[in-house]
Amino acid sequence: MRIFSKKDRIWDTIIVIFCIFLILICLLPMLHVLARSLSSADALIRGQVTLLPVGLNLDAYQTVLSDPVYVRALLWTVVLTLISTAA
Repeated sequence: MRIFSKKDRIWDTIIVIFCIFLILICLLPMLHVLARSLSSADALIRGQVTLLPVGLNLDAYQTVLSDPVYVRALLWTVVLTLISTAA
């Protein structure tokens, strides 16, 4: 059993804070894009959307998923991702 010194714990805390910061830098823009894609056009024009959708609207997803070209491309992406991950 290894005993951690105070210096080790301080560095561990700094590393954890840095990792959380990096996670937020990567995650927040994706949440913002997702919130915009789920929000109504009026809320987007008024600039009301940040990280949570305003005026839930699924029309964009319905339009994309109703086109067989996009569905085929999405399924092909999933297949390639699964194959690449398994390899």
